[in-house]
This record gives sequence, structure tokens and C-alpha cells, in this order.
Amino acid sequence: MATGPSSCPVCARAVDPLRAPAVRVEGGRVIAYCSSACADKAAAPAAPAGGGHTTRGAAPAPSTSAAPRVAGAVRASTGPVVAGAPAAPSRPDPSGGTVVTIEVDDDSGPATVGSQRAITGTIDADTRASSADAGGTTTRSGRGRGRLIALGAGTIVAGGLAVAVVSAMAPSRPARTAATDAVADPAVLPVDAPPPLTAEVLATRARAVLSETMATAPPRVRRIAAAALARTGDAGARDVLFALLTDETSDINRIGIGYALARAGDARGSELLRGYLTSPRRDVRADAAGALLAVGDDAGRKVMTSFLALSSHRLSAAAALARRQDPDALAALDALRADASASAEDKVRATIALARGGRAEVAAELAGTLGDDRHNAAAAIALAGLRDGAARPVLLRQLTLPSLRVGAAVALRRLEATFDVAPLLSQLDEALTTGKDVDRVDVAEAILILTGPAAWAEYD
Repeated sequence: MATGPSSCPVCARAVDPLRAPAVRVEGGRVIAYCSSACADKAAAPAAPAGGGHTTRGAAPAPSTSAAPRVAGAVRASTGPVVAGAPAAPSRPDPSGGTVVTIEVDDDSGPATVGSQRAITGTIDADTRASSADAGGTTTRSGRGRGRLIALGAGTIVAGGLAVAVVSAMAPSRPARTAATDAVADPAVLPVDAPPPLTAEVLATRARAVLSETMATAPPRVRRIAAAALARTGDAGARDVLFALLTDETSDINRIGIGYALARAGDARGSELLRGYLTSPRRDVRADAAGALLAVGDDAGRKVMTSFLALSSHRLSAAAALARRQDPDALAALDALRADASASAEDKVRATIALARGGRAEVAAELAGTLGDDRHNAAAAIALAGLRDGAARPVLLRQLTLPSLRVGAAVALRRLEATFDVAPLLSQLDEALTTGKDVDRVDVAEAILILTGPAAWAEYD
């Protein structure tokens, strides 16, 4: 925008554009006058040809257009100023005046995209003067008001010019973009956020539950937790089990501890079980012999075979011996299945025992019992040993039942050596954090069986 001459265009007197008492904006140029009188003279129309004259104080002629409106605006722009670019055009004001805009490259503040500083001002030069076409006159009161308005407009324009000068003198720099200023922080998980749930994470939690229970729970629960952890070969758990024998008075519970030690490969457990083979109590001898056979120790075979002669013990003894593929036991089971006087329940139990002994020909018959809640738990475990997939849905349901959870986990690992535990992680994790101590111990043991080596599921 042009700032006008440095002298009054009416009387040629020198005038400072920044301090002029009267200014006008014409054709995009700021014209400074030494006084409001000169400004009025410049604005007055030529005298009419008929010798008409202007009478001071006369009423102005009606105007067909709104009074001129002068506005000044300075807008700080953070974008780069392109050399040679055309100046932004003046935009018309709705009231009929002209709004002058000065674009400034503002380097005085942070050059971030989206920041603006705007200095705007709009002065309505309502001087009640008539338009040039109407040849109106200006009253004294209108002229005084015009001086004040012109002075205000000059101040705004002068301020805009000062900003423009400062910006022009300041060294230019390219505007920065948001991409260079705002570097996105990497996504950071809260400090207390749990790690993603994986099989490894769940197994670690299961071990922690067993270790804590083994150290703080009452003796009975400690024994169960230590037996579960000893399955993995944990030396500390084996020592806890052996130490619990000192105060354990129940022979049946002591046999249970001996079995857990023997299953973990600890010779102290096998020695303890063998010592009970000569117990005067028949049930104790039977339990000790069955525990030895369950871990593949034939030291219990002789005692267990002696029970085949007893009708009250024949079925359970044959089932224990069938796991070692004992021919006498398998023959006894076949005979029981063929016995018309045998109960339906005993026949199902005999069929399950044959399947545990590796008789694949009974799988189809056994699959028919999966819908029977009285036998489907044992039937599913037996079918899993035969690698029969019919057992899988039943075993998955049994994983949700505390009393059947560990047996189901063992059977699933026998059914699928590379069992995919991922779909069950959330379910198992929830069960691990709820319920009583014994229930949590069972969940923890099932988790270790499902996520650990297949060898941990070799024995019940």
C-alpha cells in the first residue's frame, strides 16, 4: 500500500505521514494532510457552472450512498512472504467503506502453524458529509467529528505501517511446520499397566501362586501346592513335600506325598511307597501299590495282582494293572464286560480301564458314554490317551470345573502334544485370581501342564 506524498497535496506544506492530523485513503493510497481544512478542501467538489456557492451550515444534500467507512487491519502471518507476490486486494466492508489489509511476516514470535496475531480496527467516518456527486457541504460539527475519526484512522494506519517496517527490516526465515515442531511422543504404557497376556506370563503367575501358597497356607493346602509345583521338577517344592512328612500322621496322605515325590523323579518318594507295601492294612497296601504302578514302578505289581482274586477289589486292581498292559488284568476286564450279571456301571468302568490300557477297539463304544455325566470325565481321559479327538470338547468343558480341571489338562496334553492354549488364556487367568486357595492351586497346576513340556502330563 502507498503511504502518500511527504507534503500536503493542497498547500504543499511538509507533513509526516505518521503524525498527520488528517488522512484519507484513496485508490489504495494513504494521503496525509497538514490540517483538516486541507483535507476538506481536497474532498470538496468543484463549484457548479451556474455560479452556485456553498453556504456554511447549510443542510447537506441527501446522499444516495452510505457514508464512507475507513478501516485499517494488520494481520500477522506465520507463513513465508513470497517475494514479488501481489499484495492482498482491499476487501469491501459491508457498510460501504474500504477495509485495508497489510500482510506482515511476523518473525517476532514463535513461528508455529496456526498461531496468529491480529490488530484490527474499523472506524466509521460518519462525518455527515454528502457524497462528491451530490456536492454537499460539511457542517462545523460534522467537520470536528471528521477530524477525530480521521485522526483515529491515521493512528491505526500508522501502527500498521510501523509493523510492516519492522517486519521488512527483520531477517526473514522460513516458517516452520507442525511436523518439525510437534514431534509425537511414542506411545508409552502406564507404569502400572499389566504386560500383554501370553502363555509365558500366565505360567509365571501360576508359579507365583503356587510358591506363595506353598509358603503361607495351612499344611493341607501347602501339600497340594507343593505337589503341583513338584510336577515341574521344582527342587524347593520336593523339599517342602518331604518336610511335610514329619508332621503328617495319615498313612493315606503320606502315600499321596510319596506319589508326588516319585512322579517328580525323587527317589525318596518311591522308597516311601515301597515301605507301605507291607502295611497290615489292605487299603494302605492297595494305595501304595497303585501309586507305584501309576509312575511306572513295577514294585507294586505283585501286591496289586493279589487283589485280582478278591471280588471286592478285582475291578480296581485290574484297572491299575491294565496301565502296565498286564495280561491277567486285561483278561479280567474282558471277562467282566462279558458277564451278564455285571452291572452296567461296572461294564463302563471296565471299558474305560481297557482304553487306559491301550485297547483302541473300545474307543467307539467309549465315545458313546461322553454324554453321561457319571462317566464322561474318566471316559474323556481314556479317549485322549488313544488320541481320539471326540474327547476334546468334553475336556475343554471340564477345564472350567475345579475338581476336574487338572485331569482335563493332563488329558488335553496327551491328546495334543502341541496344545494351543492361547484361546484359554483369559479364562484361566480369571480363574487364577478368584476362588479359594485350593481352587487357585488347581488352576495354577493346570496352567503349568498346558503351557509346559508335554512330559509334565506323562503321569496323572
